Amino acid sequence: QAEDGIRDHCVTGVQTCALPISQGQANFVNPGVLIAGLGLEAELTPKLRALVHANYIRFVNTSAIEVALLDRNIREEIGWDFSLGFVYRPLLTDNIIVLAGIGVLIPGGGFRDIYKTAPTPVAGVSSGGGDVDPAYYSGVVSVTLTY
Repeated sequence: QAEDGIRDHCVTGVQTCALPISQGQANFVNPGVLIAGLGLEAELTPKLRALVHANYIRFVNTSAIEVALLDRNIREEIGWDFSLGFVYRPLLTDNIIVLAGIGVLIPGGGFRDIYKTAPTPVAGVSSGGGDVDPAYYSGVVSVTLTY
């Protein structure tokens, strides 16, 4: 029994519900995600640490997505996720921590199927001919100050 609301030991690190199980069940079917990855953290200097990660992501079962999107041909592969980040501690303590990073997702077949085959486009957004971008990027900069 998972009193903290996590319903399945196979969940990929995401808490499915903040409420205890006795408060009700989720009203969706989680298709499950399989993530295989490699990561490296290296201390470049006493103040600077580098983080490099590569992950292959795929759905375990696409039947729930196929039903939701009214499409029977959703492939399992979501794609490859690559990230690079740096953690800088200028005082060699945790009083000031600066984190900066960038990530990129190279979409796989399942990602392309989901975003190319939407039955109805979003209102006010051009469909763009159903094409999916070759890569999606994200970046983050975070400063933590602790007294």
